[in-house]
Amino acid sequence: MRILKNEKIINKLKTPFKIIKLLFNESPLYFILSFFNILIVPTITFISVYFPKIFIEKMEISNIYMEILIPILYFVLLLIILQTVNKIINYFKDKCSNKMTKQLQFKVAEYAIKLDLYQLESPENKNRIYLAKNIVSVVGIFNIFTNIVSNAITILGLSILITSINFVYLIIIGIVLIIKIILNIVQFKYFQKIRVLDADNNRSGRYLDSCLYFNEGSAKEIRVNNLQTWFKKKIVNFRTKMINIQISGMRITYLFEIIMKIFVSLQTCVILILLSQEYINQKINIASFSMYFNSLVLLSNSLIGLINNILSYNNTNVNVQDFYELSILKNQLKTTEKLFDDLKQKNKIKLQFHNVSFKYPNTDIEILKNINVTINDKEKIAIVGLNGAGKTTFIKLICKFYIPTSGYITLNDVNIWEIDNTTYYDIISAVFQDFTIFNFTIKENIVMSQNNDVEVSNLLKDVGLNESVSSFYNLENSYISKQFDEQGIELSGGEKQKLAMARAIYKKSSLLILDEPTASLDVFSEKQIYEKFYELSKNKTVIFISHRLAISKFVDKIFVFKDGSIVESGNHDELIKNNSTYAEMYFKQVSYYEK
Repeated sequence: MRILKNEKIINKLKTPFKIIKLLFNESPLYFILSFFNILIVPTITFISVYFPKIFIEKMEISNIYMEILIPILYFVLLLIILQTVNKIINYFKDKCSNKMTKQLQFKVAEYAIKLDLYQLESPENKNRIYLAKNIVSVVGIFNIFTNIVSNAITILGLSILITSINFVYLIIIGIVLIIKIILNIVQFKYFQKIRVLDADNNRSGRYLDSCLYFNEGSAKEIRVNNLQTWFKKKIVNFRTKMINIQISGMRITYLFEIIMKIFVSLQTCVILILLSQEYINQKINIASFSMYFNSLVLLSNSLIGLINNILSYNNTNVNVQDFYELSILKNQLKTTEKLFDDLKQKNKIKLQFHNVSFKYPNTDIEILKNINVTINDKEKIAIVGLNGAGKTTFIKLICKFYIPTSGYITLNDVNIWEIDNTTYYDIISAVFQDFTIFNFTIKENIVMSQNNDVEVSNLLKDVGLNESVSSFYNLENSYISKQFDEQGIELSGGEKQKLAMARAIYKKSSLLILDEPTASLDVFSEKQIYEKFYELSKNKTVIFISHRLAISKFVDKIFVFKDGSIVESGNHDELIKNNSTYAEMYFKQVSYYEK
C-alpha cells in the first residue's frame, strides 16, 4: 500500500513537467509569453502599493500642484505601459490557446479511436474518455502555474515589507490562511467524489440523448410502442440526478465562501485596529498607514489566491492524469515487423487457436471452451451452429475485440496480441451482422477515403449494386441519408448488405470474414450473396458464419459449434456421413437449397 501511495505522489510531482512538455511541444510561443506574465503582474501590484504612499507624502509636505502631479503622471504612464503589454501578451496567448485546445481535443479522439473494442466497452474507460476531454483545461493549468509563481513573488515582496513594521500581522494572515487550506482540502475531496458521479450520470445522459435525437432505430421504437412517457421519466430521472449533483457542489462552494468572507472580514478589522494604534502612537504616518494597509490586504488576497490556484491545479491535474492514462492505453501492443514483412512478401496466412477459452467480463459462463483449430491459407471455412453456440465470439477473438481468457491465437505462428493493430487489421476484412453504413457517399462507404478518383463501377456490378446506383441522383457519389445532403437517398436492407460486401472486397485483405451479415434476408437471397462472395474471394482465406447452411456445400471445411465447443469438423460430405449435429441441421433446411 505504501509503495502504491508513493507512486501516486511521484506521479503527481511528475505531472507539472508533463504539462510543461505538452504545452511546449504544442506551442513554444505560449510557453514563452506566459513567463512575461509572471514578471508583469507582481510589478503592477508593487507599484499600486508604493505610489499612493508617495502621493500622500507629497500632499503632506507640499502645496505645489506640479510636485504632486508629476509622480501621479509617472504612475499612470507606467501602469498604462504595463497593462497594455500584458493585454498584448494575453491576446497572443489566447490565439495560441485556441490552437492548442483544438489539437488536444483531436489527440483525445485519436487515442479513443485506437483503443481495442474490449477497452472501449469498459465503463471505466468510457468515463476516462469523457473525463479526458477536459484535457483542454491543461491550457488553464499552465495559467495556474504562472499565477502561483506571480503570487509567490508578490507574497515574498509584501511579506518583507510588512515584517518591517510588525511580525504579528503575518501571524494573523497565517491563521486565516490555515482555515482556508483546511476548507480547500475538504472541498477538493468532496469534488473528487462528485466528479466521478457526474461522469457516470453524463454517460447515461449521452445515451438517452442519442436515443432521443440521433438514433433512427430508437426513434421508431419510441413512437410505434408509445414509449414517450416511459422515456420521458428516464430523462427526468437523469436530469434530476444531474441537478442534485450540481446543487450539492454549489452548496458546499457557497458555504465555504461565506465562512471565508467572515474570517477575512474579521482579519481586516483586526489589522485596521492594530494599524490605527501604530498611527496613534506615531510609529507610522498616514502615508505609511495607507501603504501598509494596502500591502496587508493584497498579501491576504495573494495568499488566498495562491491556495485557490493550488486547489484549481489539483482539480485540473486529475484531468491531465485521465488524458495520460488514456494515451497509455493505446500503447499496450508491440509491432512485429518480421510478421509484417512475411505477409508482404508471401501474402500467406495460417490462423491457429491454441486451447482457447473465453468468458465475457464480469461473468462466470464460458462462451468458448478449449478451442483448437487451424485455418490454412486460402481455405474457405464455414462456422455453423445454432444461435448462442459461440460463433460470433469466435470471430470477435480473431478480430482482437477481446483477449482470450485462456489459451492464445496465432497468425503465422505469432500471437496476434503481439502484432501491431494497424498491421493486423490490414490483413482482415469483415462484414458483421450489425455492420454500419455511414451517412457518407456510396463510394466513400466502399473505399473509406476522400479520394474521388477511385473507380468502383466494376465492383458495384460484381456485388449486384450497379442497377440501383445508376438510378441515384449522383451515381456512386450520392450521399446515403439526408445528414449531409438534402437529396440523400435511403438504401434498402439488401442494398446495405451488398454495399458492406463491396467494402470488404475492396480492401484486398488476405482474410475475409462474413459474420451472419445476411441474417435478415430470405434463404434464397442469402444463398445468392454467399455464392457471389465466394466467387469474388477465390484467392483469399474466407470464414463464413451462419446458423443457416447456404454456403456449406462450397467450403473446404465446416466447424460445427455447440454450447461453446466445436463438436464436429470436416467438409459437407463428411459431416453428412457422420449423421450427427450438422446432418440434423442440414436436413431441416435442405428443402430450401435443393429447389
